[in-house]
Amino acid sequence: MTESTTDIVRAPFTDRPALSDPTTAILLRPMRCSQTLWRVVGVILGLSCALQWVAMAMSDDPVRTFFTSTVWSSVSFGVVITQLHLVRGHTAMSELLGAQAWRPVGVRVLRGTSLFGVSVVEVGDGVGPLRVFGASRAHLAVAVRTGTAWVVGPDGRGRAALRLEGSHHAWPARVHRRPVKPARVPAADSDASAMWARQSRSWWKAPENRRLGELLGAGEWTKVSASLAPWQARMDGTTYGVATLRLPDGRVLLAAMPAAPVDVLGTVWDTGSLWLVGQPEPGRTLAVGFPGYPLLTAATICEATGV
Repeated sequence: MTESTTDIVRAPFTDRPALSDPTTAILLRPMRCSQTLWRVVGVILGLSCALQWVAMAMSDDPVRTFFTSTVWSSVSFGVVITQLHLVRGHTAMSELLGAQAWRPVGVRVLRGTSLFGVSVVEVGDGVGPLRVFGASRAHLAVAVRTGTAWVVGPDGRGRAALRLEGSHHAWPARVHRRPVKPARVPAADSDASAMWARQSRSWWKAPENRRLGELLGAGEWTKVSASLAPWQARMDGTTYGVATLRLPDGRVLLAAMPAAPVDVLGTVWDTGSLWLVGQPEPGRTLAVGFPGYPLLTAATICEATGV
């Protein structure tokens, strides 16, 4: 049994190219920039490998140097080839997104996210299983719960893109032709918001969001009207965002979000709303976002002057 909560988030438009969604377009920018980055990395690693082999030829201990050079070359080659493969996939996906509209499809998660960020999702509408790159376990938990998604493609080479409910991300995907043994599938009753909060405790995440697990337990979700000040996305997919909140009791407050995911702000723009956990009072830090989805960030509540 599936459960959709589309009264909380908005489904994508299906009558225009997928890339016409400005939030999806913003989220693709880091992928485009990574094309140049990984080409440069490939050149640097290639030169490094060449220097390793030169060092082996001049070394007093050629056996040891040969072993070191072989390991380094193999690892470097594997990393670069994998990333360049993904970069080419992103390029093809961008072309699909600019030419095709999202098609609603039923989905079933066959294999959860691996260590390398790859999952396998069975897609309806005659598409079949897709290998999906980059979708987190929290995003897959939504797919398990709702059983709905949107797809563009696949093209003649099996390349496609998948959008899951509650996210503007266009996840790169490829047709998967091998048998799949189900594994690591999130439970149907998983709380995607709580999963995202746990994931945000990672050391490399924005410090402001590492308390999300604690903040998420501070009260009940409350929906308020919200509008956004202009913002500029950073290359890590976050931004400093400020939302004007209009509370049911007539008060107007500001929510300052130091590391708001672009996906969260895109959903505020789509719906004209934001959900808060706990009572909004000036000076308090709350978890804000959209319940049941990996759309969550920390916000400090401030007085609104002149609003």
